[in-house]
Amino acid sequence: MPLPRYERLDVEKKRKLLEAAMKEFIAKGYEGASLNDILSAAELGKSSYYYYFADKEDLYATVVEDMFARLDSAAPQPKLDTLTATTFWPALEAYAVAATDSLVRAPEQVMLLVPLHGMWREPSPRLAPLAERTRSQYRIGIEVGRRLGCIRTDIDADVLIALAEAADWVIDQRFLRQWEITPAKIKAHATLAFDTFRRLVEPTPHARP
Repeated sequence: MPLPRYERLDVEKKRKLLEAAMKEFIAKGYEGASLNDILSAAELGKSSYYYYFADKEDLYATVVEDMFARLDSAAPQPKLDTLTATTFWPALEAYAVAATDSLVRAPEQVMLLVPLHGMWREPSPRLAPLAERTRSQYRIGIEVGRRLGCIRTDIDADVLIALAEAADWVIDQRFLRQWEITPAKIKAHATLAFDTFRRLVEPTPHARP
């Protein structure tokens, strides 16, 4: 999280800073992004910036967290405790579709996540909560799915999560190497990612306990 006093920053100034930072990170990546250019576009002085953030990584993580919050708002997670064996997979797929549709409306935001691929395996303390966010979603879904008989129990949950993360990494790398990110490609990528996850974790007739 940014420094606690960030919460007291004027709402309009927050919006302007996050928008300027997002555009810079999308256009130039994390390493190439210029903090001076971000602050110039946001009309914020450097001394004021360090009053709210520890460093550039802190700002980048805050921008990604803001994007995730907007995605969560556009695609509320299913109420897992209400699901049945029949509705489990359709509900997860509907959630994936809703999240994808939100990204399709602003496809350039996909590029904001590119730097995370180089940081995800051994995240810094500031980025660790972002990595854990995904892992906790996997973990909760796996626990519920197992109770409903929808997810295999012959492999440890942590191993299933690691397999899912590895598959995501491979699929994402292939996707992000494309020259142009289009809405159609985002939807195809999301479909492939969801189908791969389901194939990895769904019970099979030959699976042994």
